[in-house]
Formats: sequence, structure tokens, C-alpha cells
Amino acid sequence: MDRILMHRELVKKHLEDYRALLAEQPMSGVEAHCVFDGEQDEYLLVEWGWDGKKRVRRVILFVRLLESKIWIEEDWTEAGLAQELLDAGVSRSEIVLAFQHPS
Repeated sequence: MDRILMHRELVKKHLEDYRALLAEQPMSGVEAHCVFDGEQDEYLLVEWGWDGKKRVRRVILFVRLLESKIWIEEDWTEAGLAQELLDAGVSRSEIVLAFQHPS
């Protein structure tokens, strides 16, 4: 399988797995959604809704595929998507932790 196709499938699978995990521990009035843009290769896991009278809207994961690499722009998961990708066989050189300063 082409490397970029493998990256797409891995990213989508992991975001869907995290969404399912959030659904198992629901917060009343708040829903988790995966948003996939295959044309731009941008993938999001978001939560939105209402917690009582407080509006909830947050990005849990934001991943881009760019320059043959997986750019993790935002990651608020406990284990971290990068480790999950490494465990799935993605090389460290193909993962960019974009939420950290380049230095």
C-alpha cells in the first residue's frame, strides 16, 4: 500500500477509535465527532455541545498529512497519538509534533 494511503487510513482509524472511546464515557449534552477532509488531508476529532449552560467546543486531535509526514497539530489525548502511530509501525521521522516549538 502506498505510504500516504497507509497514513490516511491509520489516522482515520485512530481518530475513530478515540471518538468511540469518548462515546463510551459520554458527557451529557456533549458529542464527539470526527471531521475528515481527504482533499486537504486534514483530520479532526472535536467535541461540541452544552455542559449545563456552558458551551463546549474543543479540538481533541488535529492532524495534517503534509510533505509525506503526519503533522500532529493538536493532541489532548492521554496516551498521545504519536505513540499510537509508532506502535503501528510509523517511523519517528514520519511524525511531526507540530504543537511543540521547532527548537
